[in-house]
Amino acid sequence: MRKNKKDKTSRKNKTSDNTIGKIMLGTLDISLQGRGFVVVEGQEDDIMVPRDGLNDGLDGDKVKVEIIKKANNGRLEGRIVEVVEHIQTEFIGRIKVGETFAFLIPDKKTM
Repeated sequence: MRKNKKDKTSRKNKTSDNTIGKIMLGTLDISLQGRGFVVVEGQEDDIMVPRDGLNDGLDGDKVKVEIIKKANNGRLEGRIVEVVEHIQTEFIGRIKVGETFAFLIPDKKTM
């Protein structure tokens, strides 16, 4: 009985190893903390993307995400390898102007 339990675990780990390096298409959802979550159609769980892996992706964009690892809690983690389509092309906010630069402070917190 115990041997079967080990076999199931090793099959589960083997399956998860097949996802490392895989590239999937999905929609990027960015949290207020700045982390991204890619929702892939047909996949039960989303893929977490740390802030430094967003690669110019913005909230709502269609993106390609590469699976880079499976965390201890079982969550897949990835990085954006391509922004397929920017959903938002116009932004509302305040312009902060410095001596040699200017930047936008967006009204939408998840930008």
